[in-house]
Amino acid sequence: MWGLSMQIERYETGKRMSQAVTYGGFVFLAGQVAIDAPGASVREQTTKILAQITRLLEDAGSDPTRSSARRSGLLTSPASRI
Repeated sequence: MWGLSMQIERYETGKRMSQAVTYGGFVFLAGQVAIDAPGASVREQTTKILAQITRLLEDAGSDPTRSSARRSGLLTSPASRI
């Protein structure tokens, strides 16, 4: 398929999951949290998480300038605002 690798590659694989997976020219990242920054400010946690994302993308042969963020989740509103 367009000369892209159709092989799955995993990065930072633990017992249950990998922090990053590549397949077909795409890099998929697990949700990132600032687990080692308890009590840090929102700014410090955000900086830490963005650094983790950058490192994972680079490990997978990409970088943040080549990425398109997609988020899956459920957004809800209080009943009084619907």
